[in-house]
Amino acid sequence: MLMPLRGIRLLTAFFVIGLCAVAVSRGWHIVRFNIADAGFDGDQTQALRPWAAVSGLAFYARESSLTVFTDLDDEANLLKRRDEQTEILSVRPLSSKYWLALSEMRLFTKEPTSKVAEAFELSELTGSHEGDLMFLRGVYGMTHWEILPPNMHKQIATDLVATTTPLTDDQKTALLKAVSEKTEFVRQDIRTVLQAHGFSAKNMTAIGL
Repeated sequence: MLMPLRGIRLLTAFFVIGLCAVAVSRGWHIVRFNIADAGFDGDQTQALRPWAAVSGLAFYARESSLTVFTDLDDEANLLKRRDEQTEILSVRPLSSKYWLALSEMRLFTKEPTSKVAEAFELSELTGSHEGDLMFLRGVYGMTHWEILPPNMHKQIATDLVATTTPLTDDQKTALLKAVSEKTEFVRQDIRTVLQAHGFSAKNMTAIGL
């Protein structure tokens, strides 16, 4: 038996009203989030947490409310930030930037090197040709060279060679800082790997190697 025309219209009206309610609710979330993000003068890490589970805003809310740390001995804050970065990756798993950040945070929290390397490799996988990020991976690798497993050194060198021809002044400064306090043994190891992957002698001299 066919539904009366009036019943069909009624169901259609309820369906449209339901869709509008969802749209209005989502729009209100966005408006409130933007107001909080733009005008809050206090602890923004707490102010934006209410939107961490809202579809469409979860990434931005979690990114904006990351725990700030200034002390590498502050284990509680380091662990908290590591977990927050993991949560960010749960909503944006293709963020090569956050895979790199997680790799470093795992290093700071003294996780096994296999876990450090795993996050680094996922940064490579998701951002293999992102120029700025390739250079950041290179600086990260040079900074922590002696701590990172040798199988990461090849990719670190590859990223640096691909993004430093020629070296800019900012790149020189960043790499000089990364190697400035290395022992001669570590510096020689870096030189050997970089030379093997085509890093020029001119660039080597420019960064103090």
